Amino acid sequence: MNAAQQRMYWIEFGKAWTARLGCGGTPANREIWRKQLHVRIGAVDRKGVPRSSTRFSNLDLDRFLGICRGYSNSSSLEAQLEIETQPVKRALVACAPLLDELHMAEVDREAYIAGIYRNVQRGREGRNEATFELHEMPDLDLGLVVAALTHTVEHKLGIDHLHPSNKSRAAWGHRVGHRRIEAGRAEEAAQLAEEVEDETVHREPDPAYHPPANEAF
Repeated sequence: MNAAQQRMYWIEFGKAWTARLGCGGTPANREIWRKQLHVRIGAVDRKGVPRSSTRFSNLDLDRFLGICRGYSNSSSLEAQLEIETQPVKRALVACAPLLDELHMAEVDREAYIAGIYRNVQRGREGRNEATFELHEMPDLDLGLVVAALTHTVEHKLGIDHLHPSNKSRAAWGHRVGHRRIEAGRAEEAAQLAEEVEDETVHREPDPAYHPPANEAF
């Protein structure tokens, strides 16, 4: 974003925060809530971590301004607060732009998102950790769902994208139907095939995530 867009971002966020507190709401932390808004507009990286506002696209900014104005506009404040308290509605709002790309009917969306959420929790099942239904989803998990759905959309639309390696190697890219896989990387190719079959990439959130000191979130 340019300087003018950054000013607009902070002005509208400030208005939203003031309205949120003015209605009696007490979010645990201003910065945590701001990151939650990033997730709700789908601005997350491939691990489901909210992206820095400095890396927003114009579309990200438009969505962020829209959600902030929903809070500062008294006529829609109640609707925004209702979304905050209901994980299913929060997921439907955050995933709506991606589901639109798939031309998915409204009636099918909740079940589709619930299926993706079950997939991203498979690692937890293997570790005998707690898993959740969609209506129980913690805030942090929404980023994982958005990231997984983004990956699914990229596959279905044949969009170039990266697959981070689990072997701590550099990320590598491919396009569905025309994959660019380096010679001698059969293990990663097999991993890719499994991911394509599941249509999701299973990621766990990093609870210790902090933006770089030289980059304002």
